[in-house]
Amino acid sequence: MTAGRRARLLGLAAVLAALPSGGSPEAAGSGLKPGLMPVSVVIHRINAFRIGSNQVRFGPLTYLGGFEIEGRIRHFGGFSALEMLDGGRRMLALADNGIWFTAEVEYDGSGRPYGLAHAGLAPIVGASGKPLIDTRQDSDSEGLSLSRDGGKPSLLVSFERDHRIVRYPFDPTFRMLKPGRRLKIPRATGRLSYNKGLEALAEFPGGAGREPLLVAIAERARNAGDDLPGWFRRGGKWSSFHVRKIGAFQATDAAFLPDGDLLLLERRFNLAEGVGMRIRRFRAGDFRKGARLEGQVLLTADFAYQIDNMEGLAVHRNARGETIVSLISDDNRSILQRTLFLQFRYTDRRTGKKPGELRGSTDG
Repeated sequence: MTAGRRARLLGLAAVLAALPSGGSPEAAGSGLKPGLMPVSVVIHRINAFRIGSNQVRFGPLTYLGGFEIEGRIRHFGGFSALEMLDGGRRMLALADNGIWFTAEVEYDGSGRPYGLAHAGLAPIVGASGKPLIDTRQDSDSEGLSLSRDGGKPSLLVSFERDHRIVRYPFDPTFRMLKPGRRLKIPRATGRLSYNKGLEALAEFPGGAGREPLLVAIAERARNAGDDLPGWFRRGGKWSSFHVRKIGAFQATDAAFLPDGDLLLLERRFNLAEGVGMRIRRFRAGDFRKGARLEGQVLLTADFAYQIDNMEGLAVHRNARGETIVSLISDDNRSILQRTLFLQFRYTDRRTGKKPGELRGSTDG
């Protein structure tokens, strides 16, 4: 199959997946029970990010490695958000139907990811103690951020349809048996499109002379051509801003660099243009009430690269002190698509230094 034909097929899959649905097999009863269920996965390594090329440097990003993940269970896939834990030794992904996926990431001696071990799935548990996957309205989970607000780690999850952000206790055993509690969020989020809500969610814990900052960005505006609406919470107060819409890209995930700047992952997925991925960087000092942010484009990729419907983004520091950017794709549980996990080393192009060593002032 040619790259162009596959891109068109993936665009069709994306359009079909985005159509409103009257239900799903999970809504009728998933068969899942609360707790962690082991999952068998098959890994197919991806040695080159750009197809047919040995290029490893892409602006400030150096490709380290990645792989396609096949899960041998019908509930596997559809990953919309990602966090890397324990210095990158464990991944925690969130599916768009209310399911957690966790696994240990295996690295070679050069720090390149090559596999997964001890993989498992666990459903998000609702207030009733039952899995959210068994309810259609409540289980559309899209954004994920590890939070240390209040000193104890927790997991913030944003949802579409019933637009909300919920804080879940962090469970180091990953059984995820406890329900969460809703955060108070701006009323304006209730005006977001039913299926285009708070897609990107990220929390900066504070440091480098900055206060803690929580950022939530919608997938797109109600009018598809308008700027992307966003909100940030600083000092307990929410403020609104907008991200300039450039092309047909929509927001899918976000993560903070150690210095407090924000990376935003965007995807393009349509019949006319095919598959695309973009990463933009926004300076920490730019988050002001009413701001219109454009940011700096760090990477744009199309189907000449090993991408799919890229939806999850995470940033962590590894044992070497390097800043690592990880990506995961949403396969829409379609045979035409893949679940990809990719990793890059990030080096700031302005200084050649690792983020966190860049500057000491508030706005850079």
